[in-house]
Amino acid sequence: MEYKLPEFPEPTEIEIELTNYCNANCVACPRDELTAEKGYMQSETFYSILNKYEIYRERISINKLTGGKKYPILTFAGMGEPLLHKEIFEFIRYARKKDFYTVIFTNASLMDEACANELVNSGINHIFISFWGIKEDEYTKSMGLNYKKTLKNVEYLSSLAIPKKIPITIIWVKTEFIQSTAREIQEFWDKRGIMVDCENDPWNRGGYLKGQPSEASDFKNYPGVDFQKEIWCSQLFFTDTICWNGDLIICSCDYYKKENTVGNLLINDPWELAHKKLSVLNKKQKVDICTQCKKPDRNYFFASEPWDQILDEHEKRKYTY
Repeated sequence: MEYKLPEFPEPTEIEIELTNYCNANCVACPRDELTAEKGYMQSETFYSILNKYEIYRERISINKLTGGKKYPILTFAGMGEPLLHKEIFEFIRYARKKDFYTVIFTNASLMDEACANELVNSGINHIFISFWGIKEDEYTKSMGLNYKKTLKNVEYLSSLAIPKKIPITIIWVKTEFIQSTAREIQEFWDKRGIMVDCENDPWNRGGYLKGQPSEASDFKNYPGVDFQKEIWCSQLFFTDTICWNGDLIICSCDYYKKENTVGNLLINDPWELAHKKLSVLNKKQKVDICTQCKKPDRNYFFASEPWDQILDEHEKRKYTY
């Protein structure tokens, strides 16, 4: 059977920012560019948004083609640290009750034993942990957090998660402070039975990250957006990026200033906003942060994966670089 992409952007992922407050100071995150209002998502906002997507997923093409309702997956990430939100575990439990595959991205510095136990018992499906470097000076200079405390947190969490078959993946970004090799980092986490993602070149966050956080990175040599492509940004097509106040923005780069708001999910429904996203794609609208965006890999496999598995090469060329 020959499969085709849907006419309108359909999310295989919804990324929800519970807060844009953060306790880390990562050198590859230009928080000094953050001018968007700070806050925490209200519980009513979260439940309203998720209930809309519960209805919306019934019409999502990838679910019809694969005979399930896995998509969109729900990712707790955004501009801030999700564990700073006091209702995070209740939100995860609610999402799992609604059968959303649920993922969290965290720096784990707040993951004490009580927090770790509550997380693994919440029903969470996958835990991604930002942990940059394997030596104390590498980590402290790259993230501005307590190395020994956080490593202890991660090790304790893994002792709970592994028996429950909850995957943990370490993610890290190359910085000028990290001298350990990718192989050394891989071996460090292998000894602890924890997966690590070594695809870690930084990107310039839509032009907001001005410097080069790694000697190995040279943003000007990274590919920019090809506005002649039918789907010139796969994240825009496959991910709904939602701020703490319910605003849907074009991508995660816009968390900093929120200059490209598509609509608000307290007012609009996801299908209505899909039409607006299609308009952005069809007009080849050269949004400033998109013209500035430089990434080592312009593909967004985290969200496009289910389509990658069923489309032929001709159809995938609509969105792949």
